[in-house]
Amino acid sequence: MPSEPAELLRQLAQENLPSPPEDSSAARRERLVRGMREAIDRSAETAEKRRRLRRIVAAVSVAACLSVSVLGGMLLRDRATAPDTVAGLDRVSGTVVLTQDGRGNVVGGAERGLHDGDAVQTAAGARARLQTIKASVDVSESTELRVSRPSAAEERITLRRGRVDVSVEKSIDTQRAVVVETPDAEVVVRGTVFDVRVEPREGATNTHVHVTRGSVWVLSQGVQVALLSAGQSWSSAGEVRSQAPTASAPPPAAASVAAAERAPAVAPPTPAVSASPRPAKPAKAPVRKPGTLAEENRLFSAGVEARNRGDSARAAELFAELLATYPQSTLREVAQVERFRALKSAGQGSRASTEARRYLAEHPEGAARTEARDLALESQK
Repeated sequence: MPSEPAELLRQLAQENLPSPPEDSSAARRERLVRGMREAIDRSAETAEKRRRLRRIVAAVSVAACLSVSVLGGMLLRDRATAPDTVAGLDRVSGTVVLTQDGRGNVVGGAERGLHDGDAVQTAAGARARLQTIKASVDVSESTELRVSRPSAAEERITLRRGRVDVSVEKSIDTQRAVVVETPDAEVVVRGTVFDVRVEPREGATNTHVHVTRGSVWVLSQGVQVALLSAGQSWSSAGEVRSQAPTASAPPPAAASVAAAERAPAVAPPTPAVSASPRPAKPAKAPVRKPGTLAEENRLFSAGVEARNRGDSARAAELFAELLATYPQSTLREVAQVERFRALKSAGQGSRASTEARRYLAEHPEGAARTEARDLALESQK
């Protein structure tokens, strides 16, 4: 009915509302305080869990960083001591740039390993030292070089510019040579002290070699051009120059033969040999005079050039002239080897056998004794 809602509201207004007991406010406060305390405890517990999680994450991060550092150090150490290390770099002063895998970095004084293809460049006023298995190399300022993986026959250093002073220990691996390659030449040694300098020259370069002790074999474009002894110098722009040799520093004949064995074997074409080859020049005074090293080198180089162009008969003459004119030459043993080889190549087997027997008589333990013995025996077959 329409009047029912109004009647109900009127009756409700007349009802007495129950009042809460006077002590209920304390209970409500307690419940409220307890709820707040629980909320605070839960918040503190959550915050502590978060702090512990952050500490764990931080500890894991530090451990990971340390592991990476240790692993990196182990890798660097292993690389420095790995079998592919070809040289060590130390005694660094000034600005020295080491290029590895195409990336250049300025290095400090700590020793580090160099690998195949690594390059070293010194700025003005800078110095460094390389140490290979067999050689100690002092690198001067404004110098650029590259190292290569050694083989059973050689250790090779490519000098692009600047200067290196090299000391080669002959007693270490006598079968292995040390080669300093420049844009103009290759310097081949087994045991000696020398320096090599590459200088700019009218759009090209000039290689200068000076020998302090021992002997040095110089090749240019694969052809032997000089065999330098102590006190001698060679320049790609000029001739061999000599100083008066001292009694304490003559190069051993064995070193000369060893260098000769390193020279490239050029197989000359079979020349037309005349029926009566020109005889060797008669011997001159069999006494070596001071200051003859340049002339000895000239004769030897001329003989090698004749051999390389296929004129074996002329090569044999020139080696004979060297042996007759300078019987005490430090080139004697290697010249004897070259002479019997040239005679054999020229088709003069009998004379070649005679020279081979003479070589064996003078050098029974010579480096070419097997070859000479075989040649000497051929005439008896």
